[in-house]
Amino acid sequence: MEGYLGQTVGKMLFGIRVVRESDGGRPGLRSALIRTALRLVDGFLWYLVAFVAVLISDKNQRLGDMAANTLVVRNHSSSS
Repeated sequence: MEGYLGQTVGKMLFGIRVVRESDGGRPGLRSALIRTALRLVDGFLWYLVAFVAVLISDKNQRLGDMAANTLVVRNHSSSS
């Protein structure tokens, strides 16, 4: 779901999505697979690795996002 829609059901519920860092488009299957594979590393020691990566990265990215060139962003509100 994340590769094609930019969201999982959980992300939909929380109003966030994954986008390509370069142009804000949907990440695609390759990027989603990279993010998912690196979740094993990010999750080490109860996500301590991801926590530290987010703290020290300029764009608050975990390792999976850095490797996949993606960002997690809030959905834009369409109400006026």
